[in-house]
Amino acid sequence: MSLLQECRELAYAQPIVERRDPPSAIEFWRDFVSPNRPLIIRGGVCHWPAFEKWSLDYLQTHYGHLDVSVEATPTGYGDAVLEREGAEPCFVLPESQRWTFGDYIAHLRRPTKPGVFYISHQDSNLTAETEFGAQLLADVAGAELPFASEAFGVPPDAINFWMGGADATTSLHKDHYENTYAVLRGRKHFTLYSPPSVVVLPTRELPTYQYVQDKATGAFEVVQQDAAPRPWIVFDPEQPNHRTRYPATTALERIDITLEAGDLLYLPSLWYHQVGLDRVCIAVNCWYDMQYDVKYVLHQALEQAGSLGNTTSAAD
Repeated sequence: MSLLQECRELAYAQPIVERRDPPSAIEFWRDFVSPNRPLIIRGGVCHWPAFEKWSLDYLQTHYGHLDVSVEATPTGYGDAVLEREGAEPCFVLPESQRWTFGDYIAHLRRPTKPGVFYISHQDSNLTAETEFGAQLLADVAGAELPFASEAFGVPPDAINFWMGGADATTSLHKDHYENTYAVLRGRKHFTLYSPPSVVVLPTRELPTYQYVQDKATGAFEVVQQDAAPRPWIVFDPEQPNHRTRYPATTALERIDITLEAGDLLYLPSLWYHQVGLDRVCIAVNCWYDMQYDVKYVLHQALEQAGSLGNTTSAAD
């Protein structure tokens, strides 16, 4: 625990996430990017046309004919640990389905089949899905924020569109990207842990499975994939019994934030985050490549130190 506390005091002494107006590129780099500190910019994307235009009616009318990739799970947890009665835990991927955007919006308004469906395909779907992305990208001014791109010195590496309803959850993880995350409709709840938390976050090597939904009945099953075991965090901050099961996590400093429509979050690389929705929400984020500097080297060292006590095999 002393290692976690010392790192927190050294590099992350201010766990409170500041809310402020858009900074200049120099201020952004000096006060947030360089010290690896999150930031919420109030109304940071209210100037995007999408902030005014993207009602469900507007999207269905103008873009309902377009095809989109939708991630399907029975519970809303995709890319997550699945605990199964009578079997070992596994890492489970969502099933990717193709919908028309209009059918998807209609389902969000009035569900037509069992499951939780989330547009969360993260491979720059606003640019990779050409027709869909090209039309929506204009409504978010390219999604690039001048102060961020100037501070990072590069354009975004990926631009992603996210849309889902209540119960869609992104499990606890970190990204090797600098993330600018904008909410256009609804709200999103983020649970954050600073990078030194790696010292106590429990990780397991798990077999990889994927959900498959029966087209006739709508029932889900999990099918094992021919892939190497996946290391994944088994701690879920929303499960009360996990504090008892993983007592080392009582040392963690949890930060909870909520983004309202129009807000922008700068989430630095290597910060652990779990994300949830309580209503229909639309968001767009940009990923910028992180710098593999001293912060990365420190995190790698802490990850190795933490693995000595926190990583367990699937047989444990």
